[in-house]
Amino acid sequence: MRILDYDHVNNGHKHMVKEIYENSFPESEKFDFDILEKCNEDSNVHLSCIIKNGIVVGMSFTILLPNDITYLMYLAIDVNYRNMHIGSEILQIFIEASNNLVLSVEYPTDVITRRRENFYIRNGLYDTGFHFEDTAVMYKVLASYKGYTPTSDDLLNRYRYMTSDKKVWDRIKRSFNTEDIFH
Repeated sequence: MRILDYDHVNNGHKHMVKEIYENSFPESEKFDFDILEKCNEDSNVHLSCIIKNGIVVGMSFTILLPNDITYLMYLAIDVNYRNMHIGSEILQIFIEASNNLVLSVEYPTDVITRRRENFYIRNGLYDTGFHFEDTAVMYKVLASYKGYTPTSDDLLNRYRYMTSDKKVWDRIKRSFNTEDIFH
C-alpha cells in the first residue's frame, strides 16, 4: 500500500488544495484558482492533490507538452507537513513518470529562493542555464533530463497547452506573458 499518492482534485479536496495553493505562492506567480480548475478539464492538464495516509498534504499542477515534456507549474506542501520528505517523494514520482520534467523557479536572490532551487537540484533536477523574465519576475529553468536545452516555444507552451477554452485562454493571456520569452 502506498502511503503517498496523488489524484485529480475533486470537490471533496478542492477547498484544501485551494488553501495550500493560495498560501504557498506569491500573487505575482499565480493564477486565480478557478483558472486552474477550468484548465484541469483538459486531458493534458492535472490539478492534483497529494495525499498521505488519507490526508491532503499538498497540491500540484502539471501540463503535458509536446516533445515528451511534463511541465510542473506548481508544487506545494501544506505548511504543517513540510520537512517530512513529502515534496521529495512526490517529485521522484513525477520524475519517474515523465521523460523530461521541466519547471521554472524564481531566480535565487535570497534565502527562500535559494532553498527552493536547492530542493529541486537535490532531488534530481538540473539547471539548464536558461533564464527568462515573465511579468517582472526572473526565473531559471530546471529539468530532469540533464542534456535538455529549453526553447522559447517550450516555455510558451506551458501557457498555450493549459486550456482549449477560449475564455480561459484570454484570462491567462491577461495574467502572464504568453507571447514572448525575454532571456
